[in-house]
Amino acid sequence: MVDFLLFSSVFYYSLESYLLFIISLLIIFSVGKGLKLKSRKALMFSTKRLFVFNMTKQLAIFTIFLLVIFFLFLFSIFDKQFLFYDLNFLSNSFINLSKIIVLFSFFFLIIFSIDFLTYELILKSFEYIALLLLSLFGLFCLLSSNDFLTLYISIEFQSLALYVLAALKQNSLFSIEAGLKYFILGTFSSGLLLFGASLLYGITGTLNFIELDSLFQFDLYLKNDYLFKLGLLFFFSALMFKFSAAPFHMWSPDVYHGSPTILTFFFSITPKLAFLAVFIRLSLLLFSPFEAYFQFLFFLGGLFSLIIGSLVSIYQVKIKRLLAYSSISNIGYILMGLCVGQVESLTSSFLFFFFYFFAVSSIFFFFFCVCFV
Repeated sequence: MVDFLLFSSVFYYSLESYLLFIISLLIIFSVGKGLKLKSRKALMFSTKRLFVFNMTKQLAIFTIFLLVIFFLFLFSIFDKQFLFYDLNFLSNSFINLSKIIVLFSFFFLIIFSIDFLTYELILKSFEYIALLLLSLFGLFCLLSSNDFLTLYISIEFQSLALYVLAALKQNSLFSIEAGLKYFILGTFSSGLLLFGASLLYGITGTLNFIELDSLFQFDLYLKNDYLFKLGLLFFFSALMFKFSAAPFHMWSPDVYHGSPTILTFFFSITPKLAFLAVFIRLSLLLFSPFEAYFQFLFFLGGLFSLIIGSLVSIYQVKIKRLLAYSSISNIGYILMGLCVGQVESLTSSFLFFFFYFFAVSSIFFFFFCVCFV
C-alpha cells in the first residue's frame, strides 16, 4: 500500500512537472519562430501577413497537441487525490474538473487567436503564446494550491503574465494604459491578500489549508474572533478583485477596453473560471464553519455587482466597456448563488457560468467573423 501511494505521488509530481516541460518546449519553439520572423523585416506587407498566419497556425496546432495530452493525463487520475510538493499542492476530482474546464476555454482562445493575430499583424505573437501558457500554468497552480503562500505566489505568477498581455499592443496608448492600470490596482489587491493572510497566520499559526480545516473543527473560539474575521475580509476582498466583483471592479472596464480584443475574451472567461473554483473550495469547503459570514460577504458583493453592472452599462458607448459591465452584473448573479451555501446553489452557479461562457464565446465569434473575414 505504501509503495502504491509513493508511486501515485511520484506519478502526479511528474504530471505537474510535465506541464512545466510543455511550457518550456513551447517557449523555445515560439521564440525560435519569433527570431526567424524578426530576421525578415525587409519583406512586403502581404508576405509578412502570410508569414504571421503560418507561424501562428503552427503555434496553435503545437499548443493544442500538447495540451490534449495533458487533458488525457487529467482524465486518467480523475478519481484520485494527491498531496505533493511537501503538502503545498493538492489534487482531487473537483480540482481536476476545474482544470479541464479551464483547458476547454483555453482551446477556444487558441482557435480565435489564429485569425486575430493574422489580422492585427502582431509581430510579437510568439510572446503572446508563451505568456498565455505561463498564465495557464499559474491558473493550474492556483487551483491546486493548498496553503496561503502557494496561493499568493500562483496568483502573482498568472497576474504578471496578464499584466504584460494587457499591454501587448504597444502601438496603442489604450493598451499601455490598460496594462499600467491593471498592474497598479493588482499590486493593491496583492497587498490586501497578504495583509489578510498574515492576520490569519498570526492567529492560527499555520498556512496550510488542511491544518486550518482540522483547527476549525475543534477550536470554537475562532468563530467569535473579530480579528480573524477581519483577516478573512481582507483575504476574500483581494480574491473578489480578481473575480471583478463590485466594489472591486474598477480595473475591469479600462482593461477590457484597452486590451486587444482576443485578450478581452480571455479576461472575461478563463481567470474567472479558476477563481470561481477557488471561491467554492475555500469558502464552502475549507472555511465552512464561517458559512454565515461568507453568505453576508457574497450577498453584499453580488448586490453591488448587480446594481453597478446593470445601471452603469446603460451609459456605455464602447462595446468592450459594455461587455465589462455585463460581466460584472453576471458575476453578481454567481455570487448570489454562492451566498446560499447549498449544493443546489453551487450547481446553479456552475450552470449559469456554463451558459455565460457560451454566450460570450458566441459574441466574440460573431465579432471575429464580421470584422476579420
